[in-house]
Order: sequence, then structure tokens, then C-alpha cells
Amino acid sequence: MSAHVALSLILVLGFAVQAVAWNLVLRGRRRELPAVTPREFDRRLAHTREAFDELARAEQQRSAVVTRDVALVVLDVDHLSAVNREHGYAAGDAVVSLVQQEVMAGLRRIDTVLALGGGAWAVLLPDADWTSIADDVDATRERIQRRVARQLADAAGVATSSITLSAGYVLDSSGSQSVEDLLQAADQAALAAKLQGGNRTSNWGDAARDVVRRSAGSRRVQRDAQLATVLALAEALDLRDADTSNHSHMVGFYAELMAQGLGMDPAHVERVRVAGLLHDIGKIGVPDAVLRKPGKLDDSEWAMMQRHPEIGARLLASVDANDIRTWVLAHHERPDGRGYPHGLENDDIPIEAKILSVADAYEAMTADRVYRKAPGPVIARAELDKWRGAQFDGEVVDVFLQVLDSLALGDDLGSAGAAATHLQRHPGPDETWEAAA
Repeated sequence: MSAHVALSLILVLGFAVQAVAWNLVLRGRRRELPAVTPREFDRRLAHTREAFDELARAEQQRSAVVTRDVALVVLDVDHLSAVNREHGYAAGDAVVSLVQQEVMAGLRRIDTVLALGGGAWAVLLPDADWTSIADDVDATRERIQRRVARQLADAAGVATSSITLSAGYVLDSSGSQSVEDLLQAADQAALAAKLQGGNRTSNWGDAARDVVRRSAGSRRVQRDAQLATVLALAEALDLRDADTSNHSHMVGFYAELMAQGLGMDPAHVERVRVAGLLHDIGKIGVPDAVLRKPGKLDDSEWAMMQRHPEIGARLLASVDANDIRTWVLAHHERPDGRGYPHGLENDDIPIEAKILSVADAYEAMTADRVYRKAPGPVIARAELDKWRGAQFDGEVVDVFLQVLDSLALGDDLGSAGAAATHLQRHPGPDETWEAAA
């Protein structure tokens, strides 16, 4: 066995051990820490990148007319992985939840927040004062740190000396910069603050650019190695259950087809394909007895199953992939608001997560499992069409069925008796198909 293969196996085994430990930590510490409640639907909290971008563009246009600046700030929890490692992932969840509450508590009615995942937030501040923005952001950052540290210490006695935030900001006075460019600049400024030790505020200027540029090579190598390790883990997860050994690859393939059909650019298509490979990585934290149960899951087992998107998002927090992490977290949300983990509704669900949902369900309905024969492509297509607008996005379903037709991937009719075995392995609160992948 080569050293490279041995190292990969060790890394994969390490991730598996971590996941088992996470489940124990989450159960054991649930009563000790502040409750991590679902996201509150405050109108100032944008639940998708698309909604945030729309609000930001509107503010840019307004500010250009009234000659006022718009500030975009990125706040990022420093050393969150250390909190998870030293105090458990329930403590990390509590930190993220409390920071978000404090961010929201300090907003004006005209401000907007977008959770970026992994303990980071983008904050849109219209009518910003360029003469005081640096001091204002710094004061906000320090206020949040103090209040979160005090609440955690009071609630659970957690040592909080490492609970600090890095902040990066950028100003736009002309409205000429795209929201994407502004967000990237603020994110890079926050990165520069982190690279200088964290617990500070940085604007996106020459000094920050120099800091980021000097560290780019080493960070790229680290990011690529981390992503390779996570992809290796996804491979191992498929092999863990020989019955679904090709599931993630097929989901990635179908997701790629849909992304292409929706007109996404090649780089975006590739990110969606990788998300398909990683969509179920959180199932490493779900016991085999639950994953392979041939009958209906009971309430406690169903609760375990519903945690896998969140566990997957945590696993991906160590990789520079905020986009993929967001899609994986939301791939079991539904347009009718009856999905999990947050019960998001149609416009609040990223289109990429909607793609993963359709790909996941179709693969599950067209591949045999040890506990059932596959319903087959004809029934799978009918189910997608039946639940369009409820469980699945209608536009995504249309594109996928068109792609299947063009590639003749849906010609295998399957057995005539497949409908009789079209059973829900993991039924939710209603009678819709729930992907058994």
C-alpha cells in the first residue's frame, strides 16, 4: 500500500470517528447549552443569496440617488473549529446561534443580514458614514464578542477566551460595483483580518490585499487537500453501504445535467456536480441501523435522519466551500415549506439545493435497494411531476425531464409491479416520496 493511499485511509477513518463523537456530543450536551432554535424569519434576515443580492442592488440604486454610501460587512467567528474541537459541536452551534442573535439585535430596520455558513455573516448597511464606519464596525464586533462570551459562560460554564470575531468591510458610493464584487471584497478583507491573528477589523485596501496575496499559495494547497479528503470521505460513505455504492456519483451526474440545462456557466456547473457528490456526507453521523432499516422509521430515528444535512454542513465548514455547504444544508428543503432542517419555502431555497433534491429523489427511485426494488424511471418521472411545486421545484423538474428525454435516459420502464413496492422508506409528515438514498 502506498503512503498516499495509507494517508487517505487514515484521514477518512479520522472523519468517521469524529462523526460518531459528534452524535454523542450533541446528545450529551443538549441540556447544558443555550437552545439552538431554527432561524427566525425576521424580514431583515435574507434567507437566500438571491434575496440578499436583490435588496443590495435596490439599496445601491437608492444610495446613488441620495449620494449616500452603502457598506457591506462580513463578520466571521475566529477559531470556530477550535471551539468545536475543545468543547463539542453543540458548543459551536450555540456560539453561531448566539452570534447571529446579537448581529440581528444590533441592526437598524433598513439593514439586512445573510448567513454565509460556517460562522460567517454578510451585513448590508445602507446610509453608511464613511468617516466612522471603521469605528462603528469595530465597536459592533466587540459588543457581540462580549455578549456572546457572557451568555455562554453563564449558561454552560464554557471557557470563552477564544470567542472573537474578524470583520471586513467595503464601501460603495456610486452603485457601479456588482454585489458579487462587493461581497468578495468584504470577505477578503475579513480573511485579511483573520490572517493577521483575528479579533480585528479590516477594510479592503492595499494592506489587506497584500496580506491575502502573500498567503494565497499556502491557502490554495490547504484548500485543495481538504476538499480531496472530503471527496474521499464521500467515496468511503458510498462504499460503506454496497447497496448504494453508486448513489452519490449518479446524483452528481444528474445535478450536472440540470445545471447545464438551466444555463449555468461551466464553473458553476462543476460546483453543483461536486455538491451532488457531497450531498449526503452528513450521513456519516447516522447509525447503520437507521440508514439500512427496511421499514418505516420511528420518530427518534426520523429525527436522527433529519440531522444529516446539518452534520454535512459542519463537515464542509473546514473546506473553502461556502456555496456547496449552503446547498448541502438545504437539499431536503421543499417549496411548500415542509422540508428540513429549517422549513424554508420556495424563494428561500437556493436553486442549487432544488437541483440536488430532484437528483437525489430520482436516483433513489431508479436504483434498487436491499429493502425494495426500484419503482423505475416511469414511476420516478410521474412522482417528480406529481409533486412539482410541493416537494420539488417545477422549473427544475421540467428541465430535468427534458434532459432525460434528450439523452434517452428514461427509456427503461422497469417492472410492471414496481408500483406495488413504491414504499416510503423515510416518510415525513405527509405521504410524498422521500428519497431513500
